[in-house]
Amino acid sequence: MPLKEIEPDFYKDFRGWAYDLKTCQAMIALRDEKMVYRHIFLIDQMWLVNYSKKDIDCLFFNKIMYYPTDKEQALQYQKVVNVCFEEDINSGCYWESSWRDLECEEFLKEQRHNERMDQKMAEAAKRARWILGMGSLTLIKLRLKAKNEKFPGGLK
Repeated sequence: MPLKEIEPDFYKDFRGWAYDLKTCQAMIALRDEKMVYRHIFLIDQMWLVNYSKKDIDCLFFNKIMYYPTDKEQALQYQKVVNVCFEEDINSGCYWESSWRDLECEEFLKEQRHNERMDQKMAEAAKRARWILGMGSLTLIKLRLKAKNEKFPGGLK
């Protein structure tokens, strides 16, 4: 499912934001230089992490407006903005996490394991050919015998 495109850098035209009771969404009100109003509707509060640092700052310093009956829902949006502001999470940052290190470590562990297994398989195949004395001619004969065919040229 494609994600909704997030409008970046709205802080210049920002007028306020509120929780809309009818649609159960947060609404950001914007007005440009030509006095044209428009709105950004946020269905999910996690969409807020995709805004720029200046947008997050703008939302942090201008708290969300809401009716008292919608306080719990509206504050979920504000909490996400608060965390983004405090932890410096926004669209323009690459935040470090212990999970990233763990993912890299696990990937490298699996890659090294696969390389070791490939090496062991190659060594085992080499040893088996040496122990059984099977050259390429012998392997061809075995394959043909399994298919009940005769080796061309009358060899047995």
